[in-house]
Amino acid sequence: MSNWGLASSSTIRNVPRLNLKAQHQGIREEVFRAITGVNHLQRLILGSEVKSSKQRSLPIRPPGMRWAVLPGSDALILALLLLGVQPGDEVLPVPHTF
Repeated sequence: MSNWGLASSSTIRNVPRLNLKAQHQGIREEVFRAITGVNHLQRLILGSEVKSSKQRSLPIRPPGMRWAVLPGSDALILALLLLGVQPGDEVLPVPHTF
């Protein structure tokens, strides 16, 4: 009987369910500092955070080029590039969105 190309039951790993509260605990202070900073300055569009993001993208973006992407795979790939994810790195996406 075919297993339809799926891994055998001996190789399947148990992946814990998403726990946003636990995930947030480790970055809570950093997130609140960033939100408070944006809120304090009221530069909600094209503020210093956008400039910082642009600076981080310079090493992988050709000079004079700009990016425009729709939500989806292109946006995810761009975000992973900006985070420094390299070929061979393991990325575990969630199977659902909010």
